[in-house]
Amino acid sequence: MSRSIKQFYLVAILAIVLMLSFAQVPIGFTAETYSSDEVLAFLRDVASLDMNKYAVTLDGEISNYPPALGGLEQITGKYTLVSQESKVEVLYKFINNTLTYCLMDVIEGSPQYAQPKFTTISDNAENFLEKYETYIGDPGLEAYKNMLSQIDTSKNISKTVDNVKLTSTNSLISSLDWRKSFNGADYSGISISFWNGSFYAFKDDRNYYEIGGTEVNIDEEEAVNLALAYVKTFSWTVGDAEVTDYNIVEDKIRALLLTKSREPLNLYPYWLITLPLDDIYPGLVTTIQVQIWADTSEIIRCDAIPTGGEIPYDKFLETKTVESTQSSIDTVTATVAAASIIAIVIAIVTIKKKRK
Repeated sequence: MSRSIKQFYLVAILAIVLMLSFAQVPIGFTAETYSSDEVLAFLRDVASLDMNKYAVTLDGEISNYPPALGGLEQITGKYTLVSQESKVEVLYKFINNTLTYCLMDVIEGSPQYAQPKFTTISDNAENFLEKYETYIGDPGLEAYKNMLSQIDTSKNISKTVDNVKLTSTNSLISSLDWRKSFNGADYSGISISFWNGSFYAFKDDRNYYEIGGTEVNIDEEEAVNLALAYVKTFSWTVGDAEVTDYNIVEDKIRALLLTKSREPLNLYPYWLITLPLDDIYPGLVTTIQVQIWADTSEIIRCDAIPTGGEIPYDKFLETKTVESTQSSIDTVTATVAAASIIAIVIAIVTIKKKRK
């Protein structure tokens, strides 16, 4: 993927996330309950960036209270770091006054580190975890670090030990993801990503997500059958037209066991059943997705998904970790307008679904 394409997608995602955040609550700058300097300390003490070589500019911060966080404050911000050798943009997020996300995007040159880079993702990750363990004072990370020797981190592979699942993913960006895992469903954890051997991104959602339940009382086959039964009476409308006649390609059905909040910040397992259709139907719909609680068998929701919209909207918000900030209210307003245009282009038609 070229840098221009990568940056285009990054900007699009940031704009949409910001637009939706702004639509939920009034915007205000952060309260004096934390310090954005913690981001710089994290870059120095954990990511091992040589901060002495950089001129640092805080471009802006935004505070909001997303409903999904149950009233917790979320602060997003952006730093620009410039040295003679490189220019780096750093996006970050605090939730409940704790740094939970940091992305370091190298705009020009190569990052300047206080120590030599390691040659393998395993060594990079072990070094990162050692420093992060000291940084936050969490001895529980020792078990995460020990798991690195049990897999080949150069491959796409997963391994679960004592209800902790480590997943290694390698492509343009190499990532390691530790998740609490029960009965095949993954919960909160830590993710670390590296790009060309350099730190790229970090996320730790353990301090605000709790495990609400782990019971999985229906298997994949039962979940698929429930979804198929449900969509027999499912329809959607495009304008004044109701779409009721469509065909599902049953040998292409996919099922994923995931987790989401039933009440704020408490995660429960659910089945995401994807039902491909045999044609493009009104509204550019090619797929129907059904979400089912894995413990109660209750249908959560059913969505008619347009072309290119594989993941339902609420899951998109849960899984995207990149947040953006702007340096002034005028710039924020412009970003919201841009995001609105992007949203209009993507959402070619508004789909309204209902039961017969």
